[in-house]
Amino acid sequence: MNISMDQLYSRLRGHYGLRSAAEFVRISSTAQDIGTCTSTGIGLQRERTETSAFEALLGALLSQNAERENVERALGNLRDAGLFDPRALLDAPPEELADLIQPVGAARQKAARLRKVLQYLIDCHDGSLKAMFATHHETLRRELSAINGIGRETADTVLVEAAGIPIFVVDIHSHRVFKRHGWIEFEADNEAVREWCEGGLPRDATMLSEFHAMIARMGREHCRKAPLCDGCPLVDLLPEGGPLEAM
Repeated sequence: MNISMDQLYSRLRGHYGLRSAAEFVRISSTAQDIGTCTSTGIGLQRERTETSAFEALLGALLSQNAERENVERALGNLRDAGLFDPRALLDAPPEELADLIQPVGAARQKAARLRKVLQYLIDCHDGSLKAMFATHHETLRRELSAINGIGRETADTVLVEAAGIPIFVVDIHSHRVFKRHGWIEFEADNEAVREWCEGGLPRDATMLSEFHAMIARMGREHCRKAPLCDGCPLVDLLPEGGPLEAM
């Protein structure tokens, strides 16, 4: 069954109980000091202090395959250890860093990835998040994606969550949800999925981030490798016969 993107967004928002942008920021953003939000021609721009922007960057890098509560625990550990500064965090022994972020899982891998991004931040932007996020987003995406272990998904997560750039982050969950419902061809690549999502929603970073978070949650709970359709908020929109699968 076809559904417009704004209808899909509204249905998921109602199901997961996200009633306002302020509530969404509280739930899904790692930044505690989000500052003032103002709408511009390219969507939501978050006026953050350097500290809160750094927290958002860390959260974006640690969030892959991790529950929000565990990301917050890892961030709390880094804060308590006095490592909420790019240079201080990079100077910390790798073993200590891995121990501090243990709650998010895959700690050694994520610690190594985090150190590479911090090295890039210091080498290319003198440790300034303001300077880094002033870089054109296509250039920043390309430079972040070129860092070993980062890739497009993590780079886009940094852009939307930390820099406030209106981009839909494509992951395995969005591929499964949209393709199993027949809304997009199974041959569609990441760029086609991203363009399809962004074409149906306003160019607003908070909305696109929220939409991604809801699709990812639905993917974890229902649209798994072996789908669990009972209780899914979109089960009534499946094609006759159930979820589609690639031939």
